[in-house]
Amino acid sequence: MPTEPITPGDQPEAHAQKLVSSAILRRLGRLVEDSNRQTRLERVATRLLIVFLAIVAVAGFGTAIWNSYYSPAALSRRSVGANPWIAYGDSVRQKVQQRMDAEYAKDHVPGQGKSLKLRIRLKADGDLDSVEVERTSDSIAVDEFAMRTVRESAPFGPLPIQLQKATDVVTISTTFALH
Repeated sequence: MPTEPITPGDQPEAHAQKLVSSAILRRLGRLVEDSNRQTRLERVATRLLIVFLAIVAVAGFGTAIWNSYYSPAALSRRSVGANPWIAYGDSVRQKVQQRMDAEYAKDHVPGQGKSLKLRIRLKADGDLDSVEVERTSDSIAVDEFAMRTVRESAPFGPLPIQLQKATDVVTISTTFALH
C-alpha cells in the first residue's frame, strides 16, 4: 500500500491525518465501485432495506412522542392538576374503585374482569344525589354490587370552591372494573 511521502514541514500528527483521510477516500472509492457492480436486484433490495430502517426509526420516534404527550396516561397526568373537574372526578372514582376492590374480595360476586360505566351525581357538599348504570356489565349482580359500593362510599369530599361557584350538583360518568 503506497503512502504519501512526508514533506519536511509536516508534523507527525498531520501525516497521520493525511494517511487516515486517504484511507477513507480509498475505502469510499471501493464502495462506489462495489455499488456499481451490484445487480439491479441488489440495489433495489438495499434501497428497500434503507427505507424499512427509516420507517422503523420514525415509528419508534412517533411511539415515544405518543407515550410522552398523547397517551391517556400522559394526558391524565397533565390534566388532573390543571383541571379541578377532572381532579375531583378522579378522586371520586379512585375512592369507589378501592372500596370496590376490597368488597369484591369479600363478597365473591361473580363477574371478575367485567366492567361497567356508572353515572354518579354528587351535591356540592359531597353527598350522593343519585347513581345509575350508564353501560351495563351484562350482569345484574355486578351492576347492583357496583351501585351499592358507590352508595356505601359516600359521602365524598365537598366540591372545590371554584367548582361550587359554577354548580351545586356535579355528574361524573366513569368506568369501573372488577379485579
